[in-house]
Amino acid sequence: MNLVIFIAMFLLVFYLLVQPRKLDYFTIFSFSTMFYYFPAVLGKIRLIGEKKTTPLIFDVYLILLVFIVLLFGFILLNDHYTFKIKDRKLGVNLLDYREKEKDYFSNLAVFFLELLGLVLLVYANVKFGDITASFNKMELLAESNKGTEYLKYIALYSFVYSFMAKRQWLLKALSLILIGYTFLLGHRSFLVIGLIGIVMARVGMRERRPLIASINKHLFLSFFSIVGLFFFIFIKGVSSALITGQYDLVWSRLSSLDYYIDTLLVSEPNTITVNLYHVVNSHMTFGFDQYFLGFFQLIPGLGGMLGSAVGLTSFEQQLNLLFNTQLAQGVGLASTFLGESYAIFELVSEVAIAFIVFLLVMWGMKQLYQTKSQLVAAYFSIVLPYFTFYIHRNSLIFLLVAARAYLYILLLTWIIKVVLQSIIKRRNYIKRV
Repeated sequence: MNLVIFIAMFLLVFYLLVQPRKLDYFTIFSFSTMFYYFPAVLGKIRLIGEKKTTPLIFDVYLILLVFIVLLFGFILLNDHYTFKIKDRKLGVNLLDYREKEKDYFSNLAVFFLELLGLVLLVYANVKFGDITASFNKMELLAESNKGTEYLKYIALYSFVYSFMAKRQWLLKALSLILIGYTFLLGHRSFLVIGLIGIVMARVGMRERRPLIASINKHLFLSFFSIVGLFFFIFIKGVSSALITGQYDLVWSRLSSLDYYIDTLLVSEPNTITVNLYHVVNSHMTFGFDQYFLGFFQLIPGLGGMLGSAVGLTSFEQQLNLLFNTQLAQGVGLASTFLGESYAIFELVSEVAIAFIVFLLVMWGMKQLYQTKSQLVAAYFSIVLPYFTFYIHRNSLIFLLVAARAYLYILLLTWIIKVVLQSIIKRRNYIKRV
């Protein structure tokens, strides 16, 4: 059955490489699916705490195959049709990219946002102490609060905005400080999401050409992306030692072939595939009422309290309680988008939720590439990588909550912009009078 998955993935990749089409987020979705589920091609996984591998079962292949077929179908639909629902065009691949407006006040607003981020950075450093002294990501996560959480969101938003904008070297420098600090705290995903958003904002949806031609045109960028991918895979096992100055340990691992083999065997793709395997193999169920109640988390200021009041336990929490043998040591399993959707009504719920996600991605792409606002474009350049790359290790509800958090950042930046416009225009008016 792993051969069937390989053929399905190969056909999808072949289409993306040779078909003249605009580079879009369905391309990212396709490659992220292959990245996170490449153990399905191997046909085996390594369970937590075990040295031997375990073969995958039929239902895991079936779930993945159904998703790949659905994704391929949406790509074909998006590439060849711009259809309407109530006079609203949904297909975006036939639409033209709209250039963004140069906005002095938006740049100024992001500058003040970065200053706020620097204040939160100082606060986080005071709270946690020197990050090179005692680095422990799980302890940092346990001690985090709203201030340290929004430091990460501000860091990512300012990073994406500043590198989407032309020039703006001061904004770029400040954003690198913020995103760099976030990375040193162990949050690698924020940098990855930011890089995807920046690249797609700069080269996505520009012209129809085979992906293989785009790779040849942007050879350095393509090479950098591959090197960066391996960097983020292998840095995890030495990041703590690197930050705490244990350079002998760093060198001993990086110079050992076994380190690279073991890292791949216990990498995040293995973990996510293992999660899906556990869901299927144990016949784990997640009630539709529990899934629906999870959307209460979207209510600003009340989501957490309502969840506690009704005794809500998320799918990820249940997954960890059931199958995580290292939970006491602070090791998490992440989640599985496909496993969660399958655990509700099996293939029926998987297809329905995947359909909703694809429509959200299609709508988000339209907003990103049709808006003239750099602030709005930066927002969707963050949210779309969440929904197309980061989705496989999370749930739909988590992604919506994250999108809401970045919406707060967008609204805050817009308010700063409006206030600055009002102040500066009033001062100019007084000078003229």
